Amino acid sequence: MITKLTEKRFPIAFGFAAYSYRKGIAVKKNFPKALKYATIGYNLEDLGSQRQLAFLYLYGEGVPKDEYKAFNLVHDAAKKGHYGAQNTVSWMYRKGSGTNEDPEKSYLWMKKAADQNYPRGIASLAYHYWQGIGVSKDWGKAKILFEKAVSLGDAYAPYGLAFMYWRGDGVYENLNKAVEYFSLSKTRGYKRAIQRLEKLCGSMYISNC
Repeated sequence: MITKLTEKRFPIAFGFAAYSYRKGIAVKKNFPKALKYATIGYNLEDLGSQRQLAFLYLYGEGVPKDEYKAFNLVHDAAKKGHYGAQNTVSWMYRKGSGTNEDPEKSYLWMKKAADQNYPRGIASLAYHYWQGIGVSKDWGKAKILFEKAVSLGDAYAPYGLAFMYWRGDGVYENLNKAVEYFSLSKTRGYKRAIQRLEKLCGSMYISNC
């Protein structure tokens, strides 16, 4: 299906093709093909392709690793309004990857992604409030945002919410709810939830483990 769309030169299809070959989704992982499709899409001014090209340089997938080039690519796409790129540039500011570490810019870019109702952007904005990254710590806002992202199907959001119930951050400690949300995160494919679930259930008796 994607191949047919790329043959018809639909710009957005090249970003999906690049992502599929980067991750090995429905096709065998192939970084040279990912680079080919990302580059074509980028030249067609598709912002999703531009973000995939940034990832290839960020992780050195089929090209020499170049965090600065990755940042410039994704920052440009973010400025043009691509919510996924806004999410990524926020992460890069938070980590100091390809640019200087800047928690406040990290928060501001993540808010832009969340304001577009991007589920991972909302979940990541919740993380900023939960940890106080570039903004005053606010567990109440973090919980509300995590819950919204959970309702939108995000995989990370239930993981964050599970931690809040595990630690009692702004909520009453509730290990059953922690297990419930870790399990949901695991079901949605967030791999870190598997280890946390095993650790929590292996350390004490919890009825719904």
